[in-house]
Amino acid sequence: MQLCDRDIFRAISEGELVLAGTTEGFPFNAEKQVQPASIDLRLGNRIVKFKKTTEYIDINDIKETSDIEKYLDVQFLSENDKIEIGPNEIVFGQIYELMDVGNNFSARVVGRSRVARLGLSVHCTGSFINPGFCGAMPLQIYNHNKFPIIIYPYIPICQLILYKTTGPPVVDYQKRSHLLANPYYGEENASSSILTRDEYQNDSMMSRKMGRLIQDHLDQFKKDKNGKGDIYVNADTLIYQNMPHGSHIMRDQYNAQQVGTLGASSGKKAKITQSMNITLSDNDVKSLMLELDKIIKELRRSKEGNEEDAIAIGKLLEAKQEIQNGNQSKAITILKNIGSKVAGIVKTIGCAVAASVISAQIGV
Repeated sequence: MQLCDRDIFRAISEGELVLAGTTEGFPFNAEKQVQPASIDLRLGNRIVKFKKTTEYIDINDIKETSDIEKYLDVQFLSENDKIEIGPNEIVFGQIYELMDVGNNFSARVVGRSRVARLGLSVHCTGSFINPGFCGAMPLQIYNHNKFPIIIYPYIPICQLILYKTTGPPVVDYQKRSHLLANPYYGEENASSSILTRDEYQNDSMMSRKMGRLIQDHLDQFKKDKNGKGDIYVNADTLIYQNMPHGSHIMRDQYNAQQVGTLGASSGKKAKITQSMNITLSDNDVKSLMLELDKIIKELRRSKEGNEEDAIAIGKLLEAKQEIQNGNQSKAITILKNIGSKVAGIVKTIGCAVAASVISAQIGV
């Protein structure tokens, strides 16, 4: 389902979609840039061209960002500086607005009619944006005409079209980027191409962990389909039934009516957890989301870079996703499970909401 302006405004106001201008004098203006079913986006001031001395490129030579930089000329331009694109020439730019696309959306970048009528296309390919993408989106601007065309930084050059997905990904772009060390996630300056023939042959610990996440989902899907999920008990309504993965709940107090209803088999196959029933205000939720980003950033700075840190980061990303999906209780349970790992960091960098949640859950 393609989003119309009404849904786009709602996604922006609720923080599911974030677009930001980083230069003073060029803020993102939703009222002007949101169109009936798209968002106009501008050209940034960072322009990259292949050096005129480049004769050919072998993809085996560009497995790292630094490898391809020797083929490129990079310029940072002012508002009125000209960008001349010769006939059949490609210029690499990027969308000026940095963006954070929520896990419930995918998107595409397409050219504007006014630009296309000059004979310019804004990308050769690579127009698709995954759910959860965050950072700078590159453009590959190509002149199809027989004469040079001059453009300028900050002109509206393309538009963003958003689609509602059927649900959040099993492994979203943020989590996948962390596990596979994707260099493009969270960039402010879009990197040049990195190609490798063994992109899917990487058998690192991180890639195996991502594989386990996907396999767990597939296994749970089979269980749910066959009606063999774990039993849970809702102490308020006295209902027990199959629950999806990660939602095994049983209260640890019973009254006579519950015991009589459940009988001697009560508790079989159930996983028991206690909950403090913490409820966060809207302001606390916003603060917690920012604090989780700070904790993740601190863990990524860790010199150890061990598997325990990687797992904690993955769990923090899951907690963020649950909060975005409106599942506070699941997010709090996740924080409880990794509380002992991150409690010290939380106190050190001063995350008040996260500290209160973790303290209530694990008593630290």
